[in-house]
Amino acid sequence: MKAGTILMDDLFGDLAGLGIKKPQSEDIFKEDEQEAAVRPGVQSPIEKKEKVFNEADYIFDKNMECPVCGRSFKTKKVRAGKARFLGTDSDLRPLHEGVDTVKYDAVVCLHCGYASLERVFTNVTAKQAKEIRDQIGYNFKGMTNSIGAYTYEEAIQRYKLALLCCVIRKMKISERAYVCLKLGWLYRGWKSTLSESDADYAKKKKECDDNEKSFITKAYEGFKIALAKESMPICGMDQYTFSYLMADLARQNKDYDNAQKFIYEIISSRSVSAKVKEKARMLNERIKQEKDEQSS
Repeated sequence: MKAGTILMDDLFGDLAGLGIKKPQSEDIFKEDEQEAAVRPGVQSPIEKKEKVFNEADYIFDKNMECPVCGRSFKTKKVRAGKARFLGTDSDLRPLHEGVDTVKYDAVVCLHCGYASLERVFTNVTAKQAKEIRDQIGYNFKGMTNSIGAYTYEEAIQRYKLALLCCVIRKMKISERAYVCLKLGWLYRGWKSTLSESDADYAKKKKECDDNEKSFITKAYEGFKIALAKESMPICGMDQYTFSYLMADLARQNKDYDNAQKFIYEIISSRSVSAKVKEKARMLNERIKQEKDEQSS
């Protein structure tokens, strides 16, 4: 099964080709008993230019050492300052000229299969490392460092490994939700590259749409749990950045009342800049419009 096929009924099924056994439970937000106390994002209207970009020109191979197996490997990273920042989608997905930077944030050890977002890649305890070795490493068939840029299928597979490792490591719910959010972004990015001239365009577009919606919903569900249990900052986001993100995720899930509550937190605060408040007001107008359309 390719990484791009519908997956929410079998979340980690397409990792079987790597030798990874399907976990007993695919509830990615389930916590140990001892520890426990729609609408897709809208593409930014960026006009296509005649200039042809080669994504491989924006990346390089970075040497890494795995904290689980201790072996060295290479992963692809985006060259700092190389890609021109164009802005973000409404749910903060970053947009750059010539490269989808989201593809390159999930790091995978090519030897043992340990995977994580780069900022928390080295934060592994001895117990977590053992669990990764037991549940992934012993059966992992290995991966190769691709030549050139990652395809969306390759990037999605890497992120799914990172999500599985999040669950195995019993990481914060917010970290799991953040990986789901980025998976939603990847399917959105993949969809933007599809050509209507392809024979299976309609099928692929529907798969991307369905998967994007599913992962955006997963992200929203996870972040709601995290909001009740975790303190700020969450995944590096301060209170108001997080509230803005939650407002848009709520909008995409047609949870308009909560979307407006998150927006109000920003607009009513005296410590938020005028620029951020204006951005929140614009999102609020969009929420109101969609809410009215749904009720009419």
